[in-house]
Amino acid sequence: MLEKIKISAFEWILIGSVIHSLGSFFFGSSRMLCYVLCGAGLAIILYNAIFRLKYRNELKGFSLVLFYIYLLWSVFIAIRPFVNSEKFTTDGYSMINIYTWLSLTTPLIMLLGFQNISLKSIFKYSLLQGIIGVVLLIINSKKIFGVDQNFSADGEDYQKYIALLGLPLQFLSASSFMLLCNKFLPSKGKLLSFLMILLAVFTSLFTARRGNAFMYGLILVFSLLIYVFASQKGSAVKNFIIVTGLVALGFIFFNSFGQSTFSLLMTRLDEDTRAGVEDQMIYSFKNTPLDWIIGRGIDGNYFCAPCGMTAMRGEIETGYLQLILKGGIVYLVMFVGFLLTSAYKGLFQTNNTMSKAMALYLIAHIIFLVPFGLPAFNFEYLIVWICVLYCQSKEFRMLSDNQVMNMIYLYK
Repeated sequence: MLEKIKISAFEWILIGSVIHSLGSFFFGSSRMLCYVLCGAGLAIILYNAIFRLKYRNELKGFSLVLFYIYLLWSVFIAIRPFVNSEKFTTDGYSMINIYTWLSLTTPLIMLLGFQNISLKSIFKYSLLQGIIGVVLLIINSKKIFGVDQNFSADGEDYQKYIALLGLPLQFLSASSFMLLCNKFLPSKGKLLSFLMILLAVFTSLFTARRGNAFMYGLILVFSLLIYVFASQKGSAVKNFIIVTGLVALGFIFFNSFGQSTFSLLMTRLDEDTRAGVEDQMIYSFKNTPLDWIIGRGIDGNYFCAPCGMTAMRGEIETGYLQLILKGGIVYLVMFVGFLLTSAYKGLFQTNNTMSKAMALYLIAHIIFLVPFGLPAFNFEYLIVWICVLYCQSKEFRMLSDNQVMNMIYLYK
């Protein structure tokens, strides 16, 4: 008789996150299915967060104060339309859009404490997300890889084309954390994580998603650095030669097939599709200096005229400007400051490679704020805040690699 499978409350939260993300896939084809899946995902998360989880504070001193100020500022962002009697819209309170009020809740995962979070479960569901991303790419392969790419980058056809990529790449990006933790994965996990990130890079280059290609490429570079510098002294030189060889092969492949395989990318290399939108937002703040400091709240928007748009927009694709739009420079400084101080501790005040991998993941997401990197209610940003939690924990940082390995695979 099969042993009953036990799923922890933390794993149910990860499952709820995956279900919610899948729900958005059906927004265009079946609104009912979209609402059911997103609602089910949120219900699973809320039930387990409220009734099943135990909370433990890992933060101390200044970090604890900053975290509570950050949470209070997030509450201010969420309730501002009611407090200031501003014009209310439902846009900022969507149960489906992962960049609205839901994104303000992801830091709450830190209240669990690192001992209530299973790294083994994170690896397992990271792999699941990567597999879902691969399946979604296969389902849409003809529409993505089998079409004539002779269309304008700012035209409607291209916008429909890249809309197919959003969710598959989101799932593949969720699996990127595994690659940084390569040292702590079984052999199959190492291979799969590497193949998934290569697929994400290739797809991004083929479809001319320059920001995505940069983000996945950066994770790949960071993982290779860990692979070399975390090696034992005897194998470090050997691993460096292997990495150098792989990078050289990548450049040879790109130079040989760039004009044919990545023709759309080549035509878009010098295009700047963001400047106009960014200028519109900056211009809208010109006569409201207070908005630069405290933002415009969860319903905050700006007038955007480029590309024929004549409406107010509530989002901007540049991450650091999105943080300013909603919560001002105060929100941006606290977010970046929290990630930076955590990354510093994870890199320079630790005895284990896992903390360094998490620190590099945080540094990568600070950099991601330039090409995209919008804080979101998804698996990827749950991992970001979990990395903050682990890097802030002195107890975890003082563990050796062997102790971390035991903690992962002996977790009950």
